[in-house]
Amino acid sequence: MAKQVQKPIEFITPPNVLRAKLATKTAPVKNPLAAANRTLADMSTECTKWVDEEIDRLHERRLAFVAKPKDTNALDDLTHTAMDVKGLAGPGGYPDADAFAVSLITLLTSADNLAAKNVGLVEAHVDAIRATREKAYSAKVAGALAAELAARTAELVSETA
Repeated sequence: MAKQVQKPIEFITPPNVLRAKLATKTAPVKNPLAAANRTLADMSTECTKWVDEEIDRLHERRLAFVAKPKDTNALDDLTHTAMDVKGLAGPGGYPDADAFAVSLITLLTSADNLAAKNVGLVEAHVDAIRATREKAYSAKVAGALAAELAARTAELVSETA
């Protein structure tokens, strides 16, 4: 049997250029929490614009759903837009719209196609969200309306369970 000669292991270490790419040219932030709050405040106007666009889209999708309540594509479009409104409403300055959107999503995603059987309740949710944007009522009234819509939705969902 022939004896095999082993070559020594050679380690190649590439230069670390990542540190140079990540290095910042600015001084470190002294108060990162205040800087983050300033950034969020700057973004809030942009977020409000996004919420307004989503509320307009929600209204359009609601009209399409009301025209064809048994159309699954219309239901899916309305559901996805309601979820977008829910995600943006709080940071966008519409906390009451968030509560309405939660209840609307519950109705839209319930079994037995409850949304198609209760189009008026779907419309009430969307109208409540739109009225929140227009500041049509106080926070107290919005809270009571949100509670009533959520209770009605929960009642319908529990009836089908």
